[in-house]
Amino acid sequence: MYSRLLLMVWAASIPLFLWAKSYALIVGIDNYNEADDLHGAVADAVSLNKTLYTQGIDTITLLKNAEATRENILFSLHDIAKKIQKEDRFYMFFSGHGTSLQDASFAETFQGDKKLLAMMENSGALIPVDFSRKNVRDSLIIGHRDLRPEFEKIDNKGATSIVVFDACFSGLTSRSLPSRSTRRRHLILPDEVHYDNGSQEKKKRILLPLDKLYFIPKLEHPYKNLIYIASTSSSDWAVEDSNTRRGYLTQQVEECLRGIGDYNKDHKVFKKELDSCLKNSNLPQAPQLYPQDETIDPLIINYTNVTGTNSALNINNNSGIYTISDNFSQLQTFDNLSDVERFKKSYHIYEFEGDDSFNMVAYDSSDMDSVKKTFAKGDEFVIMLESERGGYLALFSIDAKGNFYILEPNEDAIKLQASKPYMYAAVEAGEPFGTDLMKAILFENKKDLDGLRVFHTDSYGRVRESEEVDKIYAYLKNLPRETFSTASLKLLTHK
Repeated sequence: MYSRLLLMVWAASIPLFLWAKSYALIVGIDNYNEADDLHGAVADAVSLNKTLYTQGIDTITLLKNAEATRENILFSLHDIAKKIQKEDRFYMFFSGHGTSLQDASFAETFQGDKKLLAMMENSGALIPVDFSRKNVRDSLIIGHRDLRPEFEKIDNKGATSIVVFDACFSGLTSRSLPSRSTRRRHLILPDEVHYDNGSQEKKKRILLPLDKLYFIPKLEHPYKNLIYIASTSSSDWAVEDSNTRRGYLTQQVEECLRGIGDYNKDHKVFKKELDSCLKNSNLPQAPQLYPQDETIDPLIINYTNVTGTNSALNINNNSGIYTISDNFSQLQTFDNLSDVERFKKSYHIYEFEGDDSFNMVAYDSSDMDSVKKTFAKGDEFVIMLESERGGYLALFSIDAKGNFYILEPNEDAIKLQASKPYMYAAVEAGEPFGTDLMKAILFENKKDLDGLRVFHTDSYGRVRESEEVDKIYAYLKNLPRETFSTASLKLLTHK
């Protein structure tokens, strides 16, 4: 019924010293009266409060647990909207529970209240500490009814802000939200024969032609001076780091703003840099950034210290079970060290980086408005590719057992044209549940792609020998970096 939600609004368009005043409203709720308790909402709010404080924010209102009532939250937001002026900056954080019409466990409640159903159409809702099951409609903070009017007042005054939702179902909340364990998926490869639950019914996945163009609709962004980042699509789940008890997106946003997102090392992070930093972070959900217009590229933050990246792969051994994770999610679990070593070799290719002008995302077949990384068993989805440069495609996959596949080149080496979206494959999420890591490389020269054809694979494209994976990695490392682009994708499945 509930989804963990973090809402934050960040300064976005002009350097810090030009703003007249700055305001922040920070809300964190772990202990609810009529909802399951959380573990990291207050920690998120406190950490982000420190980040804003170090940047010299003038006025910060922090509401934690019992203080975070619906009345207190909306009064504070309304008061800021009344005081704020042009060229001021505005920050708002909400870490707690949330919901939307995509929350299936809340469906009966919505259907039983026609007025509530109308209010929640194309909207999400925050759940304050005094949420009441007896009066759901009037105890929720509904995006369309309660939040958007205040955001519009701030936006129309010319104050600059960035809105970030770290939440399940967060794709709709600003434009008109309980922590869950990390969800994992296994990708049924195209043309792979799959037996479902031990039955002998064969299911064959058909690869769609690479030259099939697919139009990706763009959602309207209703604000002039506001940058919006949602941690997931409108129908996807956000997840929490069980080790740090923090939201994955919150941690990654902080890392990006501390310097790893500053790709030209000028001590400034702009919207395009933050977007790229989030897309390349391999979070267990797919952040959505609006407006999608890349010509809009305001300054997000100035910072003083560059943060170095940590080791990407962590391996823990507990009673003979090897759990492998990167900085932001669990990846795989193996029973023996040989499987771990095989996976580590494959992961080197997943980390391999070229030019970043290439993008690969997954869409739910029933919701082509926003990308997803988390799918339930039986969900149909498509993989989309788009490049600014164009070129010849190589596509690799590491499945939940650590097997390495060469999906492309398959037969014909079809050239992808620049700035055109391609639908690569229609795929169904299925057992065994786990993580699939996909790596796409787009070569400028066809001869570089053809060089991959000498490596040995079975009829499904699987590379059987780990030595062959080493050879593929060595081959790629010897190519000039400026001759190829890369894109990465992590997909997860749950029941």
